[in-house]
Amino acid sequence: MQMHQILIIVFLLSIGCSYRTNVQNKQEKEEIKIVNHHLEIKKNFEYKICSKESKTIDYCLEVYKPVCGWFVSSPDQCISQYCRESFANDCFACKDKRVIGYTMGNCE
Repeated sequence: MQMHQILIIVFLLSIGCSYRTNVQNKQEKEEIKIVNHHLEIKKNFEYKICSKESKTIDYCLEVYKPVCGWFVSSPDQCISQYCRESFANDCFACKDKRVIGYTMGNCE
């Protein structure tokens, strides 16, 4: 009976390891897809740099005109999904100290 229990435990562990590997592979593929998709987007965009005045503004109007705020000086330098974030509008994006510039529309 112990041998049977050991085999079941080994089997369950192997399934768990296989599942984790599949999830990791899926995440890597999604990151590659995001980067490749991002590279396609970069061909048709207008990158706007945040002005010094927009960095020090006290408040922003609640107007929804989504932008993608970039934490790098150019979207070409973005190599992961963590170098950008979607904001409600350019004011909220530029008010964020991490944002250097933005493009129109949500980040994809």
